[in-house]
Amino acid sequence: MADIDTSDTELTRRLQILPLAAGLAVGLADTDDHWYATGFASFEELHTLVAAPAKLAGQFPGNTLIAAALPVGSDIPAMLAHLQQAGLLTTDPRSGRVHLANPAGPEHFIAGALDRCREVVTALAGQPESLAYRQWVLAVAQAVAEASSSGGFFGLGAKRVSRAETRVLDRLAEALQVAIDGLHRAEK
Repeated sequence: MADIDTSDTELTRRLQILPLAAGLAVGLADTDDHWYATGFASFEELHTLVAAPAKLAGQFPGNTLIAAALPVGSDIPAMLAHLQQAGLLTTDPRSGRVHLANPAGPEHFIAGALDRCREVVTALAGQPESLAYRQWVLAVAQAVAEASSSGGFFGLGAKRVSRAETRVLDRLAEALQVAIDGLHRAEK
């Protein structure tokens, strides 16, 4: 099968959005319906969502799909603007707050991210670099999940990955058709 044409702007846009959507889905796993960019599950998770794609790309050298997905930007305003252009986030014109574009809330966003995963799996079917790209997307989501801890007392006994994040990671892995071996799991 021929290689994917990464000059295809629609495909490139989908490749760029998927790791961000997957990371946001994990970040939203433990939030309520009133998520705002300034109230992402934690600043650490938002920072990781911005930094992890480029950092983790080094584990997959030479992958043209990952390279095509990276130019989104390496700062929070650039990432938010990209997600707004994709219709995933919107800005309230009165307050200036960024929030989910669909008022149905986090679970609706997570379902949309899973749909995007399935669409990319189909679009990349049979491509030699597809598996590494999908593993990279899941690694970005995992990095977001591990970015902060919850519970415990002054960090003692805190869990790095919550049960809700683990459930979203499981769903992402299934949608991406990627094994989850080696990922950190929440305690049962």
